[in-house]
Amino acid sequence: LRATGVLFGLGALLKVVGALQQAALAALYGAGPQLDAYFVAVALPNLLITFLIYGPLGLAFVPSFVSHRQTEDRPSIPSFVPSVLTGTAALGVVFVVVGYWGAPQIVAGLAPGFGPDTSSMAVQLFRLVLPAVGLAALNALLRGIFHAFQQFVVPTGAYILSGLIFLGTLLALSRLVGVHAAPVGMVLGATVALL
Repeated sequence: LRATGVLFGLGALLKVVGALQQAALAALYGAGPQLDAYFVAVALPNLLITFLIYGPLGLAFVPSFVSHRQTEDRPSIPSFVPSVLTGTAALGVVFVVVGYWGAPQIVAGLAPGFGPDTSSMAVQLFRLVLPAVGLAALNALLRGIFHAFQQFVVPTGAYILSGLIFLGTLLALSRLVGVHAAPVGMVLGATVALL
């Protein structure tokens, strides 16, 4: 019961941090071309993270991992984990390269009504966000490993820390680099969560 309360509290804290992020974005940039460009830039990466990474990786990797652990005499990391991590990292690199070169077409497809300046800003932001997708995939795999070992606090804490780093980066850099602080914060947060 105590562990459930701790997890509930951490989950609530994670939601509060997310709300603070949205409030900071609105306060710093308001409704306008910068925020429009940012939301378009993160639309496809967030979709990929939600539906491709958290869905299939969780549905395929975690049950295989747990099944291996249950058949072993002593709990261990299965031999396929390094291959899955390496493959995920390689796919992340491919996604970054393809996304970088295809960013103008992707942004034009997502926001055909943008003017040249907003479109150019969205392309820049999209390119900055791309590494966060690969990092999120690795984070999802590591979270699955923690969950297989019945460890839930560490991965949830990592997501909270990631959100706080995003928020801190946003607040610290927004006057220097404008809305570009947001994707920088996303990548920094995802990197720290991975560590």
